[in-house]
Amino acid sequence: MIELFRTFQPQPDSLSAVKELLSAVCGIQSPVILRTPQGKPYLDGNALFFSVAHSGALFAVAVSDRPVGLDAERRTHKRYPALTRRLTEEERREDLLKLWTAKEAYVKYADSTLARELPSLVYERGALLKGGLRLPVSLNHAEREGYVYAVCSGSPLHVRFRSFDGTPL
Repeated sequence: MIELFRTFQPQPDSLSAVKELLSAVCGIQSPVILRTPQGKPYLDGNALFFSVAHSGALFAVAVSDRPVGLDAERRTHKRYPALTRRLTEEERREDLLKLWTAKEAYVKYADSTLARELPSLVYERGALLKGGLRLPVSLNHAEREGYVYAVCSGSPLHVRFRSFDGTPL
């Protein structure tokens, strides 16, 4: 199970907001958040994993007992010609926001960087490929309240949306 908490309240300090969430809703006392060399935040001394996404007014956090990557983007009519030129012919047929959120969620899941992954990462028919081979990850997409969400994990897991106080949505 992946719990996806979201709020539209401004969060000037996202790590403090994550600590409050983990403490209040997940019951973790005084959570300590560290960063990997690539900058991915993680919980010190705890088996829970989390990933953070910001887009417009949205602030979201995915929490799981397995590694997880989350991205979310606001659905707009904006065009991205510089990005579109870099896509494969097959990718140009895909929903651009689903494609982009899937790639970003994977980068976060893999604790990598966009610069390292984007040149070789391809999104086709709902799957991520590298070197022509399907990556062994599970992608969950959802579209709610004008935002496209992508959650990446190592195995298929159900995603449950909640508000920041833990109330199911």
